[in-house]
Amino acid sequence: MRRFYLETSSITNNTAVLEGSEAHHIVQVLRLGKKDKVLLFDENGQEYEGTITSAHKRRVEVVLTKRSTTVRSDSVPAITIAQALLKADKMDFVVQKCTELGAKRLVPFWSQRTVVRGSPETLQHKWIHWCNIAIAAVKQSGIRGLPRVEQPIKFQDMLQRVPGENLLKLILWEQEHTVTLKQVVQREQKVQHQIVVVIGPEGGFADDEIECARAHGFIPTGIGTQTLRAETAAIAVMAMLCYEYML
Repeated sequence: MRRFYLETSSITNNTAVLEGSEAHHIVQVLRLGKKDKVLLFDENGQEYEGTITSAHKRRVEVVLTKRSTTVRSDSVPAITIAQALLKADKMDFVVQKCTELGAKRLVPFWSQRTVVRGSPETLQHKWIHWCNIAIAAVKQSGIRGLPRVEQPIKFQDMLQRVPGENLLKLILWEQEHTVTLKQVVQREQKVQHQIVVVIGPEGGFADDEIECARAHGFIPTGIGTQTLRAETAAIAVMAMLCYEYML
């Protein structure tokens, strides 16, 4: 069955209403109609099976027949990727691939060497765009649970907003050659419920940013001898953590 996104507020008395682009996709693109069965997922990790009872270009109604909730094992940490804003469509790529690989939270930020800037209106538009990319990635990949995509914030604010309990906080640094991601994860494996990985922009982090991160409890970490592009580093980290925890 095809999967579609809906917000929890769209459900009333076991009937879900899909409007806008999702309704268009169901009716105009996939040509689904009455009595066709579909899978739905919401922003809280719940999934629903249902049957279409009404199908129009901009509005589709589905009677829900089954619900299930994603339950995360305590042995599998929730992963947050904090990514410095990247140029062109590289940020789109990071959001898409990290979602497919199971990230639970994505935090865009700008740092000293971030090239990408923009007005509040531009950043708001980009944020909405990234949220839609995450939704599409969940639909395509079949993973359960929609990651929370945060609005872009400053580097220092991002560090301060990360909680401190049962949490492994890492910052990737190309100049760190002795402490590796694998070493840190295996050493801390029994205590972490969440992992936050901070990844810099194309020009990397300034030294004072690394020291600021240390002061907030982040561990500078390397992931190999190669110097990876920022967008490649995000995917590499997620792939390594997926392997380590069998996500």
